This record gives sequence, structure tokens and C-alpha cells, in this order.
Amino acid sequence: MSIGFSAARLLKGNLPGTPNATMQQTATNGVIIAWENVAGAKGAKDSDIAVVLLFDPITKYVASFTNGGKRADGQANIILPENTGNKKLYGYLCFINKVVLAGKLKPENISDSCFCGVVDVGG
Repeated sequence: MSIGFSAARLLKGNLPGTPNATMQQTATNGVIIAWENVAGAKGAKDSDIAVVLLFDPITKYVASFTNGGKRADGQANIILPENTGNKKLYGYLCFINKVVLAGKLKPENISDSCFCGVVDVGG
């Protein structure tokens, strides 16, 4: 049995996500997640917060970042800790609105997650 990580949906919600997201490695042990801003579509706002999840299925490394910026930014530059080591990272992105930070985790306040890609980091 194998898992199709690119088809995995980690979160399900009613807030619009993004139709296109990508991930690439940076020269400084990090990744850039980029997306299309769909603010204005069914409640999506420029102020929605990007949430990034990085996962390595071999080492079981998991890291999430809520400091990825806002939907209007169109990208998040994630700097990984120096001790991250060699990893094959699968990236996922979703958006939340500000009421989630106040504890209101409801479908209308969160988007579906989307797969952004795979990169090798460390070395």
C-alpha cells in the first residue's frame, strides 16, 4: 500500500483556498510557498492568514507555520531551523481568517488544504 501525498487533503473547510500553489527550495535552508490570491471569492479576504505545513514521511518530521503571511502577499518564505537536516519535504497550504485565532474553528473560517510540492532540503 502507498499513500498519495499529493492527493492528501489535510483540512476541509468552506473558505476559498487557492487553485494554484507551488513550493521551491531557497538557497538558505528554507522554502518559498507561492499561491494565487483569490480574495473576493466567496468570503476570501486579503487579510486571511496563510498556514503552511511541511512533512517528511520518512523521518516523520512535521512543522507548521502560521507566520506565512497573508493571502494578499502571494507567497511565504519559510526559513527552517538549522538542525532540520536532510529532508524530503512535502508542502501543504491552507488559509484561515482571524476568528480562528479567537478559537472559532468552523468550516467557514478555514479553507481546504492544497498540496504545494516536494523539495529536498539540508545537506
